[in-house]
Amino acid sequence: KTEEDLIDRFDYGLYSHILVAPLNRAGFEPDMLMMYGNPAQIMRLVHGALYNQGGAVQSSAMGRLGCATIITAMKNDECRYLLPGNGDRIFGMTQDYEMSFLIPASKIDTVLDGLAKTHKGGIRYPITSFFNFQAAFPPSYQEQMKIWEEEGDL
Repeated sequence: KTEEDLIDRFDYGLYSHILVAPLNRAGFEPDMLMMYGNPAQIMRLVHGALYNQGGAVQSSAMGRLGCATIITAMKNDECRYLLPGNGDRIFGMTQDYEMSFLIPASKIDTVLDGLAKTHKGGIRYPITSFFNFQAAFPPSYQEQMKIWEEEGDL
């Protein structure tokens, strides 16, 4: 099958328009939110989406036709994450370090609740690093330290 055969489509005539706007300037109630972020930020949105229901957030990638993922997310009423393709990069100026996350309007409260609860549980962005370990110098450094201690230089 060709890639075009694999993508979801809306039934002809179901919609007459598509409205796109930054969320803070949209003069309408969106059916879908699409957010861009780095992989760690998108991971946090996945945490939020799954906290209450479990499972997995699905994705598929062909390196192009990524905009069709919006249709899949709307038809299935599910969150999806997206590896941006050529269209996003050329026309939307998506950067190499970005990916996107789709949230149907019906899932916003669920995602926000999951984000709040996972944040309260200690999962944060920026991602915290593990520093609860005993650092050790290489053996040659440790040997030199013993010499200095024996000589009283410390």
